[in-house]
Amino acid sequence: KVEGDGTGYDIKSLDDNGNTIYIEVKSTEGGRDTEFFISPNEVEFSKIHKNNFYIYRVFNLNIKELSGELYITQGYVLDEFDYEATEFKLSPKWYYKHYWAKRMLKQNKSVTVE
Repeated sequence: KVEGDGTGYDIKSLDDNGNTIYIEVKSTEGGRDTEFFISPNEVEFSKIHKNNFYIYRVFNLNIKELSGELYITQGYVLDEFDYEATEFKLSPKWYYKHYWAKRMLKQNKSVTVE
């Protein structure tokens, strides 16, 4: 069964023994050692379900010829791959000051916002 974004995996399936497995497919046109991206949600899901979480890694992908190569890994992805944080999610600092100030005021507490 193919699932949507946000689930932490792409495909929910069964192994030969009837156990549920979760498959995340990652593909690149580059070779086996080409870096790929994975979401924090997918990393966390792989940690929670490490015994039945798999990366199906498609590399040397050629869309025109509909060809590629595949290897499969099982487990918590941070145990299986080297990783580097490459992005930050940012919010303006003032947002949280004013958000919490409004929340405190609703509770009739005194607030000072700088």
